[in-house]
Amino acid sequence: MRSRCSYSGIWRVAFPLIIMNAGLTIMHFCDRKFLAMNSPLDVAAALPAGVLSFTLTSFFLALVGYTSTVVAQYFGKGDKGSCVRAAWNGFYLSLGTGLLILLVMPWLGLGLIELGGHAPEIKALERAYFITLIPSGAFMCMSAALISLFSGLGRTRHAAFVNLSGCSLNILLDYMLIFGKWGAPALGIRGAGIATSLSTGCTFLLAALLFWFQDQLRYPTRSHRGFAWAEIRRLFRFGSPAGLQIFSDMGAFTAFAFLIGLINQEAMVVTTIVLAINHLAFHPMLGLADATAILTGQMMGARHPNLVYRLLFRAWSMAIFYMGLMALLYLFLPGWLFGQFAPNTLEGDISFERVVQQGRYLLICVLVYNFFEATKFVIMGLLRGAGDTRACVVITTLCAWGLMIPGMAVLIFYFKLGVVGVWIFTSSCVCLESAIYFWRFKTEKWKKIRVIEQARPAAESSLSKEII
Repeated sequence: MRSRCSYSGIWRVAFPLIIMNAGLTIMHFCDRKFLAMNSPLDVAAALPAGVLSFTLTSFFLALVGYTSTVVAQYFGKGDKGSCVRAAWNGFYLSLGTGLLILLVMPWLGLGLIELGGHAPEIKALERAYFITLIPSGAFMCMSAALISLFSGLGRTRHAAFVNLSGCSLNILLDYMLIFGKWGAPALGIRGAGIATSLSTGCTFLLAALLFWFQDQLRYPTRSHRGFAWAEIRRLFRFGSPAGLQIFSDMGAFTAFAFLIGLINQEAMVVTTIVLAINHLAFHPMLGLADATAILTGQMMGARHPNLVYRLLFRAWSMAIFYMGLMALLYLFLPGWLFGQFAPNTLEGDISFERVVQQGRYLLICVLVYNFFEATKFVIMGLLRGAGDTRACVVITTLCAWGLMIPGMAVLIFYFKLGVVGVWIFTSSCVCLESAIYFWRFKTEKWKKIRVIEQARPAAESSLSKEII
């Protein structure tokens, strides 16, 4: 376990996840770039509708995705059979969540778009994009359950391969369906949503094939398929707070997107582009946070909680180093970054020159909060891996809904503040949230949480010395 919390040990688990999230970054970047080339209104509508779709899916995705932490703790304990059983029961749970997404998301999401208060032309595009994204939520949940087996074992290369394949397909389908290439109709923003749903469906099929054809002597994925209420209850006990935390966080981000849209269409365009650019920093950092959660789960399952301190410091150091590299890019190449989103045609009162000018200031705000986001997400990954998910949901909800969203509403409606001022306030809220997460870590209450049954001593575990 000491080797797993070394820089090289962390890198072995994190690198495939970082590559995977880099693939997601490229996918989102290309998606927004294609939409921006097609129409500024398309890219303005993509942010609120896309965020709303992910928000309504996020609780179920995090609930099912917590299977990877359970698998990681069983792996640390040395129980191979329970690793497979946990993954199967996560998949059974994902079937139910997928059905709920298909039945509930359409009427709930379209109703929220109507209440958003955006211009009629933006609202029509938001509806079209949202409705085509609905199947992707169900496919993502089912994929997450199956991939959790590989992630929890630390075999993150499998998860990276599956997701990168889906991202590559998504980019090709985006280009084909948005612009009407290779004989396909030009569907604009509707084509982008269809491309996402088709690619996530293919991702699920690939994950299912890898899961089914595992080495049955090591991980019998075909025989340990029994339904176990104990595993389902475990996922609800620890995964529900994780789901609520993601739902609260994404719900706040959805409210952020809609509130920005109430300033003006130009504010929405510049915010969408800045967020697309910041995916270059944000998504790889999520890969490092996920690796921290996996390794923490393994160490807690093997009853080595004190090694988590070494893991946290080294994972945080790696995150800060990467953020420093991205800061240089934001400071010295902002014009080039924004130039990638230049539209082919101008619509309405939107001036791309003003968008670039405001975007330079927003990138400075992003530079500041990215360093605090790095701290927040690494500690959040540690707490999630240890099972301290209730604390995460409380901290996130209080900071997002108790401070950030009400503060944004006051600044926009009462003080009539512009997009730059609102972003400065939002960055300050992120700084405060990261400080609270650090305080929670220092209380050491996460050490007392038991996600799985009492583990055997580390010396009895045949897997504790296995090198992935």
